[in-house]
Amino acid sequence: MSATHRWIVCLIFSLVIHGQVLGHHFAPSPAREQGTIHVTLDNKGYAATSENTFALRPTLAPLTEEKGDAGADQKKQILNSYLKQVKKEIHRNKFSSVTKGRKTMIGNVKYRFSIDQTGGFTAIRLVQSSGDPAMDTAAKQAINVSSHRIKRPQSTGTTPITLEITIKYQYGL
Repeated sequence: MSATHRWIVCLIFSLVIHGQVLGHHFAPSPAREQGTIHVTLDNKGYAATSENTFALRPTLAPLTEEKGDAGADQKKQILNSYLKQVKKEIHRNKFSSVTKGRKTMIGNVKYRFSIDQTGGFTAIRLVQSSGDPAMDTAAKQAINVSSHRIKRPQSTGTTPITLEITIKYQYGL
């Protein structure tokens, strides 16, 4: 084995170890539909994205009364406020007939879905299971029940918004 080969093996070994220690997963991200706004909410309900948030500007319908950066900032605030309301509504509905009578429910369920221009939730997909089928079903039911409950602001445009949300259950701790 030459020095170059040893160097490559060490580099690969280092990447694997760092990935394990830091918790990075080098899997490809899911395919994204063209013309869709993708948003992940953080724990407080605000849009958290590693992408450039200014990329949202061209896909949002312009507000007629706003001009310049102030208008763009207001659009981001409206979008964040709307997404926070959606998350709050889903969490409000997370306990249902599926979970009734259970003494403990502890776990996290992650779903991805799209919000259409009417505020309806479509293409609901399980991203990460809690390991408990009843909890996963309850979380999906919460998303379905919350669909169309929060009116989508006009300033967010008509482009579908793809949202990824983690629903946390800590009942019975």
